[in-house]
Amino acid sequence: MGPRLRFVQPVGVAALGDIVMVADAGARTIWRLERSRDAMAAFAPYPPGAAEQGAAMHIGNDFAVWVALPAERRVVQYDARGRLVRQWRDEADAMRPVAIAVPPGRAEILIADSASAQVVTFDPLGRVQSLLGRGRARVLQSATALAFGPEGLYVLDRLAQQVVVLDAAGNAVRVIGEHQLTQPRAMAVDRSGRVFVSDDAQQVIKVFRGNQLLATFGGAGAGPARFGRIESLAIDGNLLYVADGLNARVQVLLVAPPSMEKETP
Repeated sequence: MGPRLRFVQPVGVAALGDIVMVADAGARTIWRLERSRDAMAAFAPYPPGAAEQGAAMHIGNDFAVWVALPAERRVVQYDARGRLVRQWRDEADAMRPVAIAVPPGRAEILIADSASAQVVTFDPLGRVQSLLGRGRARVLQSATALAFGPEGLYVLDRLAQQVVVLDAAGNAVRVIGEHQLTQPRAMAVDRSGRVFVSDDAQQVIKVFRGNQLLATFGGAGAGPARFGRIESLAIDGNLLYVADGLNARVQVLLVAPPSMEKETP
């Protein structure tokens, strides 16, 4: 194995099993890491100016990778070897794509657009199927991060300082973190429905289940479980990955299993 490489400005992270993808805006590279081999190699270029608030990435079950490129007004998909497969672009409804959610069956691709504060649903061929969050009863003020979870589509609304859960029709079925978030930036949702949200105000990560705040951890700093600027979160199993652009690192944190949660009295 060659010399160990260091991140310059990691702004995005995605993980699945042994594979971790990291978007490094400083190195203008998307890196592919294999944890078991402690090996890292360049996967694809990452364009300059693409990261304004953290990079959105998603890994599929076949290790295909989707990346949102807001400065280029498109979402791109790579195969497991880093070859460009296809792209999604819509100048009318998705001018600034900042987040991605891809269901396991890939019957659709959901892209959050920061310009219109809506979620655009595309079919696999790139055709717009529906718009969520922009109906008569507007439910989103902004759209910063997306994730599928047990209750539906979880949307981080940075301006409203909350997470909104949408059903398939785009109706809000739950609001999470209301009056408990100040400057939310990144989000991840695990299979049990726990929602991890970073807050720029104190560089902490808050963990919710439904309307209940389960835990708060972190804080500003450069030590273990301390953060300079949390740009992106990803969770796979009981491992939480935190891309910290200011500290030029990705921390891997072990989170407690849901069975260890304290019962609500």
